[in-house]
Amino acid sequence: MSQTKQTYTQALKRLEAIAETLEKGELPLEDAMKLYEESVKLADFCYKQLNEYKAKIEILSKGDTDD
Repeated sequence: MSQTKQTYTQALKRLEAIAETLEKGELPLEDAMKLYEESVKLADFCYKQLNEYKAKIEILSKGDTDD
């Protein structure tokens, strides 16, 4: 799933699934590293999305005080 087309919720669910898989500790190291790398990209995507949402909220909130 392309990160530019996925939603924050989809990325977060995938992160949770990866965390559960990694916590089991049953994967070969190579597979665990691939999942870890994917999780870093997903976490970055989520962080950027949250910052965008925060900026929009701040803009909207400032607009309400100008009335």
